Amino acid sequence: MGGLVNAVTYSGGNEFNGQMFGFFTNNDFSRSALRTELEPSRGAYSQYDIGLSLGGPIVRDRLWFFAAYNTINQNENVMVPGLREYEDRQLGSVWAGKLSWRPSSRADIVLTVIGDPSRHTVVGSSLLNVTAASALNPDPMLSRVSQGGFNFIASANVVAGRTLFLEASLAHTIRRNRTEPATTRGGEELFFIDYYSGGVVSGGNYGKASGDTRQTTASLKGTLVLGGHLFKAGIEYRDNQL
Repeated sequence: MGGLVNAVTYSGGNEFNGQMFGFFTNNDFSRSALRTELEPSRGAYSQYDIGLSLGGPIVRDRLWFFAAYNTINQNENVMVPGLREYEDRQLGSVWAGKLSWRPSSRADIVLTVIGDPSRHTVVGSSLLNVTAASALNPDPMLSRVSQGGFNFIASANVVAGRTLFLEASLAHTIRRNRTEPATTRGGEELFFIDYYSGGVVSGGNYGKASGDTRQTTASLKGTLVLGGHLFKAGIEYRDNQL
């Protein structure tokens, strides 16, 4: 019913190191997608991402850096029933930066930032579980979704004496999850579905949603060794906002 997660991220060292990578696929690399009768037909698509990272010393044996960036792109043509294909496009990035400082042999300080923002123009009903038989205009089926955020973490480890070890950390996280109409008409007119005609949609988009979150966490821990005994105590403060 519980668990402990300790993630160790990449750090720079006294030697410069880096890497690059890429990925690409489209219709020519795969067979036609299988779909149910209720799913809209899909046309040409492509997906690719490019990434790189670099780490090394700023001051040898004292201060190091690490940085990484990865961009992700995905495009697909999706049919709006009764009209034509529209582009479903997703653009995102994942990035990270880290500074590691050793002011003395008894202390380590680390600053880390990590982000993963993305934007997605969705073709289809992402909020409302509606399968349209056809649409009189595309606006009800076009949405814009913004997701992701960033994390900031500062931590310090200090050997305060022969038997005392201190750990301190401060973290702040912001996450965004928003859905809104992709067109002006979609935001101004009411969404309408005609069940008597078998599910024909028209008008504007079906609404907006916002699920932004923020979290701040601060902690201080101490470990004391006395003979064959180990004593550990700490305090943590956490503030959550929705």
